[in-house]
Amino acid sequence: MNHHGHVVIIGFGNRGQARLPQLRAKLPDHTVTAVEQHNDETRLALASAWGARLIVRRADASNHEDALGSLLGKGEFPLNLTPEGCVYVPS
Repeated sequence: MNHHGHVVIIGFGNRGQARLPQLRAKLPDHTVTAVEQHNDETRLALASAWGARLIVRRADASNHEDALGSLLGKGEFPLNLTPEGCVYVPS
């Protein structure tokens, strides 16, 4: 992967939560940020346990630039795990 050591998980539901340990195993030195619209203790505890930052914010087609723009600079790695990939992530 050619990126700057920052992975942004978009959608931290079941799929995002399942992928975080795998990401940590494969990319232990990378910074991981998860963006999720729901805030609960389970998501927060899992993110914290695996050293990821959790940002509680809805990201959808109408606000993706505002919600994700500051996280996705050139060379950042977006991992879109929203249901059916419903958030557009510009390349």
